[in-house]
Amino acid sequence: MEEIIMAYYTIKSRLGNNLYLSVDAGRTSVSLKTGVASANQQWRCSGLRHNVEVYSGSLTIQMPSGRNCNWNQYYTEIADAIGDGGRYACTITTALDLMNFYGPDSYTIIQAKVGWRPSEGIVWGTAWPGDFRTGDKFTSLAQPEFFALIRSEISQGRPVIVNVGTDNSHSHTVMCYGYTNLNSDYSDCLVMDPSGTGSSGANNPNGQMSTLWQAMDYSHRTDGIWSMFFTYSKA
Repeated sequence: MEEIIMAYYTIKSRLGNNLYLSVDAGRTSVSLKTGVASANQQWRCSGLRHNVEVYSGSLTIQMPSGRNCNWNQYYTEIADAIGDGGRYACTITTALDLMNFYGPDSYTIIQAKVGWRPSEGIVWGTAWPGDFRTGDKFTSLAQPEFFALIRSEISQGRPVIVNVGTDNSHSHTVMCYGYTNLNSDYSDCLVMDPSGTGSSGANNPNGQMSTLWQAMDYSHRTDGIWSMFFTYSKA
């Protein structure tokens, strides 16, 4: 998808041969035709939310200003609240990111602890403060199926909770907020990684913006995606 004029795009086929989605002469059907940048090959993405930025096969959800949506799980405030130096705080930190994304206020780890159980970790079905809530959980899918679901949710302006590893006890959690290259692989998925700054970043409140593959590699959870949650606004 390539923007040619303000808010209008051409849609090019991955089959090659310079083929673009085109409105036929009668304006009642569409087909693939050689690209000539004519008006019948220009499309407006009216279904996308206002906070989604589109560019050449990529989508990025814009974070709200004035609220931190990328916290560091090792930050002193979080590590002290959750314990163990923040080592197991990737899930609750991701929840905090999402609370701040959906708003309407700016939230702290103390408010996020409503969904934390020291003996079992996070409870995603919690009634979180503000407008954030979780939706469907997906497990045991082929990796391309996960990629396709992420792509679909990002197009609706909704970040996705992604768990990489093998199971609840051997996993790492991040928030996916965008993708490049049509989200075809781990290196195309853009994430907020709460552990990306490492335990040495106790004085840094911000997590790491990286690709999913970088987050997997850094956390030593390179087995792939094992589960994910959709996220929604309560409104």
